[in-house]
Amino acid sequence: MNNQIFMQLLECKQGRQHGRDNHLWNYWVETHRNGIKIYSNLHIFASKYLPNSPMFCLDLECGTGVASIVLKMNKHYVVGLDYKVEGRGLRLAEVRAKEHGISTDFVQEDGYALPFKDEMFYFINCRSVIERAEQKDRFIQDMHRVLKPNGFVLVTTSNRFGYKEEHSGLLFANLISHNLCERYVKSRGRRYQDDEWDVLHPTYYSLSRSFKNLGFEILADTIDYLLDSRFTKYRMIGKCFKPARYVAPILFILKKKVE
Repeated sequence: MNNQIFMQLLECKQGRQHGRDNHLWNYWVETHRNGIKIYSNLHIFASKYLPNSPMFCLDLECGTGVASIVLKMNKHYVVGLDYKVEGRGLRLAEVRAKEHGISTDFVQEDGYALPFKDEMFYFINCRSVIERAEQKDRFIQDMHRVLKPNGFVLVTTSNRFGYKEEHSGLLFANLISHNLCERYVKSRGRRYQDDEWDVLHPTYYSLSRSFKNLGFEILADTIDYLLDSRFTKYRMIGKCFKPARYVAPILFILKKKVE
């Protein structure tokens, strides 16, 4: 698949945000370049818990359109929602989708309240977004509101006790306080120099408790994903070190309970 135009625009965007001389340049660019492959693996795992039929899906903070494209390639109907006010992510998503021969709907919103009717979607992709919601329980309630009965959510996010802060790529940044993390991130690059550092990393326990209390059933989590991995080392971690769920990147597959 030819992504030449997308990659040129992406490198231009990353250059403006971070600076091409930043030592994390390759991390940020490669994360976006390989995004479709990474999410395809997640979707294959999640599909074991989902109905084998087309679904109406919501892709939260769709960014450069990775999940929207993968879901559309798997014959689902998709709305991609992005929160970035400047809209650069959506422009990249539209270019990327076009280069993959995909047509999907992208929507821009200024806040974290979901601008959709009740019980509208059957599947929500919530990848690397919940850590940015200051009021996480309210955000979870809003996902619950727009989800159909027996609908599903795939949640992935960084872990408060993990070794790498995924938005900046800096090691151990999420282990320190929010204020210190903000100073650390801003000292290592220019992306957030003029912006508020709005990332509030959750823990596995706090999220699992909130999901259960707010009307969701947990079908699978990080350990299940590790055990399902095609990589032997990950399967061994999942099998021999169950507490890994408390320090590894967080993953949940949720199902909305029917009252």
